[in-house]
Amino acid sequence: MTAIDLFLYFGAESLGAIEWGKDARPVAVRPHPAGGTFTLLIGLMGFVRAGIRETWHVYGVGTMRDLSDTAFTPTMGYASFVIASCTLVFLFLCVAIFRFGMRPAAEERPA
Repeated sequence: MTAIDLFLYFGAESLGAIEWGKDARPVAVRPHPAGGTFTLLIGLMGFVRAGIRETWHVYGVGTMRDLSDTAFTPTMGYASFVIASCTLVFLFLCVAIFRFGMRPAAEERPA
């Protein structure tokens, strides 16, 4: 990547100093769907990894099998719903924390 970057940016002129916080809104919003997608993917792959063991505590070890009546692996659809719900609740709480945390103090609000 460094070789490609050097090739692309060799001889480029500077447009001035970086001004933090002056980006366009789409630039700030575009990474969020990717973060949500990766979070869902990681959650589902974790479920798949755990679901492969089925009713075994340690897969294939005969003395470590779970023989209780409640030993089962939920379906992929149910796991998807639970993981998506947890992800959405978490992201909503993050937005709420930032939204309320960024409010101006009472003395700074306009009358």
